[in-house]
Amino acid sequence: MELSQIKVNLDNPDFPARIQAVTQLQEYDPEIVVPLLRKCLDDREVIVRFFVAMELGKNPHPAAFKVLVELIESETDANVRTAAANSLAKYGQPAIPYLLELVEKDPHWLVERSLLSLFNLCPHSQNNNLSQQYSCYAEIISFCFQELDRVSVLTNELSDQLSCVQ
Repeated sequence: MELSQIKVNLDNPDFPARIQAVTQLQEYDPEIVVPLLRKCLDDREVIVRFFVAMELGKNPHPAAFKVLVELIESETDANVRTAAANSLAKYGQPAIPYLLELVEKDPHWLVERSLLSLFNLCPHSQNNNLSQQYSCYAEIISFCFQELDRVSVLTNELSDQLSCVQ
């Protein structure tokens, strides 16, 4: 599809046409794609924003990284936040702090499951740089233990409240 037609379809009132336009953008350079996708972040249809989040992860680019970070911080739908988190994870280790922060702030189960993708972000040592690899794993595991402690405290508080009711 020609870029001029894609731009027209991005404003089409019919959401399937907008989704098709979003997916057709993968054929173009990120310098062209990212500003067009950014405009779609306010689309009224969740499914369009979901596809935008997925497309932003297909051709890694610094501008797309920035848009994904903004998206995980501002999006109201958990499905879109999760798609954005999964796309952000494709950027590797620079994404880890943002993803950890998202999982810490967002209690939705879909977002929490994106924590598993963090382990794929750690560099796999083929050149004996084990220190960097272990540091990455340690950061993620430390976060997991903090979350377990938080859940344990909440469980104890709930248990205390239930025992008062009985």
